[in-house]
Amino acid sequence: MIAALRERGVYKAMIVTTVWHTARWRGLSAACAEMTFYIVGAEDPDWHHGEWWTDRKGRKAFFLEGLKTIADYLGI
Repeated sequence: MIAALRERGVYKAMIVTTVWHTARWRGLSAACAEMTFYIVGAEDPDWHHGEWWTDRKGRKAFFLEGLKTIADYLGI
């Protein structure tokens, strides 16, 4: 995706994703120094306004997002 943006001469982009993915996107976008990303978190019903631990779906989403973040960090 970043390569396609570069080909089109884009140097700034707004990324709209769920609140779960904002931290991971910030980490990924930090690796691309020549582009500026504005990351916006859209509401997710499993987020429960930041109280994700209040039900099983929220805890599961948090766990899976954590695994993906670790995998991205390790380059897996």
